[in-house]
Amino acid sequence: MDKVLEKFIKVLTEQDKSNSTILAYKKDIEQLILYLKQNNFKDFKKVSKEDLDKYVSKLLNGGQFTPKTVSRKLNSIKTFFRFLHLQRLVNTNISLDIRHPKFENKLPRILSKQEFMALRDATKSNRRVYIIVEILLQTGIRIGELSRIRTQDIKPKTKKDGKNELIITKYSSCPERKILITEEVMALLKEMIGSRKPGNEYLFTTKTGKNLLIRNIRSAIDRHFEKAEIENTSVNDLRNTFIVYQLKSGAEPKFLAEYVGHERLSSTYKFIKEFKISPIGNKKKIVEL
Repeated sequence: MDKVLEKFIKVLTEQDKSNSTILAYKKDIEQLILYLKQNNFKDFKKVSKEDLDKYVSKLLNGGQFTPKTVSRKLNSIKTFFRFLHLQRLVNTNISLDIRHPKFENKLPRILSKQEFMALRDATKSNRRVYIIVEILLQTGIRIGELSRIRTQDIKPKTKKDGKNELIITKYSSCPERKILITEEVMALLKEMIGSRKPGNEYLFTTKTGKNLLIRNIRSAIDRHFEKAEIENTSVNDLRNTFIVYQLKSGAEPKFLAEYVGHERLSSTYKFIKEFKISPIGNKKKIVEL
């Protein structure tokens, strides 16, 4: 079973899945394998739909996981058993008819103007964290996209082309795209270029010159959320805030979807529906927060 999991992880890696996605899948399937071993299973072919149903019920009734978390774990299981079926390691995909637990979707967390101003104030004593927060707020890019910015991705305007641009490289399901950025954001990016140690292509690095990891960025911002006394929030809420603010300011949904890298336009319309934003805008430009 463990060797099959290794092969599954290898396939995910070859599919260019993000490190965080691969880690989540690995942990979820390791947990399932442990349960199966404890119940004397040695081969996935011997596992039935009823066995998986019992496992999902155990997760739900154990009190350790919310229905939403169990639903996410079930997605991992379904992906894994689809892999097993494609690899002919099982005769049928027994996970197809397993139902997800019901749970209530909460609205995405959006920072108020007072909150993101307080966050800015809290980060002023740490220039790099301030710059990271400002870039996330003013572009809506994902934290993983920010961590992978290279100096060659930053394109200052020229006399021929009067546009400041930032290239967001393709990664996993996130498409490569080129976004327009303000003079203020370009100035911050240039500041980071000037402060970093030479010899590393990435913009955000540690003091020793190594690439700054996503978890380091997240923990640094979380500390400043706490310092600013902003509760029940996460780094991804900065992206949500950007998206909702732009839509309320009249951004055209298709333009915004391409700007933030939404794979489906429905992802953008979801914000319009949930936050009751109307009328739908037609501006093809970004407004500063």
